Amino acid sequence: MTNALGAQQQFFSFNLSSIVQLDAPPNFTFNGELSTLAWDYPNLLDKDISLFPLLTFKVLVTEMCDHSDACLDNKPKVYMLENTRKSLKLDLKPYTLYNFSISCKVDDDSNEYWSRFSHLNNIRTKGAGTCL
Repeated sequence: MTNALGAQQQFFSFNLSSIVQLDAPPNFTFNGELSTLAWDYPNLLDKDISLFPLLTFKVLVTEMCDHSDACLDNKPKVYMLENTRKSLKLDLKPYTLYNFSISCKVDDDSNEYWSRFSHLNNIRTKGAGTCL
């Protein structure tokens, strides 16, 4: 089929998961007794449960400093979690201040759209895995 410009009929196909930017994971919490981060699936994802196994979560854990310049350039530790995982057990230092962040996306090679981050800031651990 041609038109006035001479173009023939062309099809454009795409996978919806390759263009979707999800909401940030809600209910992001830290359990100080278990040193565990937990979260829920992004909002409205329950409308398409086939995407659950395709989720990838990016968790950033940054150790903060109180009174020292020793960790001004401290980079976050990055955890990449795939599939339906909704928690992460951490090995944290006692009596230390941390910032936690989480983002997610549908794991599709052509999807570059990470959600915005959910944050937990200024979380101080106590001894033996407890939190203030």
